[in-house]
Amino acid sequence: MSLKTKNKNLRQLSIPAAISGLFGGISEPTTYGISMKMVKPYWANIIAATIAALYAGIVHLKAYAFGAYSLTSLLAYMGTQGDKANFMHACITVAIDIVATIILVYAFGFDDSIYNGDAPTKAPASRVLPPPQNSVLTAPVQGEYIAQANLTDNTFCKGMLGPCFGIKPADAKIYAPVTGVVDSVQDTKHAIVILGDNGEEILVHIGIDSVMLKGEGLENFVKPGDRVSPSVCIASYQKSVFDAHQTADTVIVALTNSDSFKQTEFKELSSEPLPVGAVVAEVRV
Repeated sequence: MSLKTKNKNLRQLSIPAAISGLFGGISEPTTYGISMKMVKPYWANIIAATIAALYAGIVHLKAYAFGAYSLTSLLAYMGTQGDKANFMHACITVAIDIVATIILVYAFGFDDSIYNGDAPTKAPASRVLPPPQNSVLTAPVQGEYIAQANLTDNTFCKGMLGPCFGIKPADAKIYAPVTGVVDSVQDTKHAIVILGDNGEEILVHIGIDSVMLKGEGLENFVKPGDRVSPSVCIASYQKSVFDAHQTADTVIVALTNSDSFKQTEFKELSSEPLPVGAVVAEVRV
């Protein structure tokens, strides 16, 4: 997309997203910030990954270590015995994935007008954010507070999607952390984006790597366009399903447009269970 787009806003987003994916193995900026917003690139990713996976299966590609998700860890496919053939197959698999994705993105095309703030094209009503104002983020679920630095997911821990916090749930019901309008709900039911009345763009992420559950054990009670507040239950989950799949059930709240605010200050909170609606952070303009 960096090569094809003429939209400077998308290019500024796609270049660091590509770097974080290729060299850091972190794909969330690409997935949530680009692919899912324009849809067609998402299908290009899926098809290209399938082609690459078929090749890997045909040549019986072996992973000698876990965590080899980026170019910087390709040597893990050589193993301790120096399996050069397997390493070469790993390089070919990566090349197939990259080249096929580029070809498919060019073939499918995409509408990048949503990244152009000066475009006359009218954006969906739910995407219009009011001017930023001082606000607070509240606990979306009863449970134990987890500071950003202690989150086990690197994307959230490093604040790549914005300042955030987590709650280890003591209850199955999840509420909105701000008052506003639901902008999007993922098909896999694990993530909900809310546009707050004070200009906040909030991501409520249920679980870590819970996208792999494909919606199992999750239920959403809202849809795009619905008004919500900290008293509105937006989703629920089944702990037994998460436990069965060894998936962490931490609920994460991220301020994804923190650049619109001057400061996000988190409260000094104890490890005691927080009630739903407890103020966790103050956001100031």
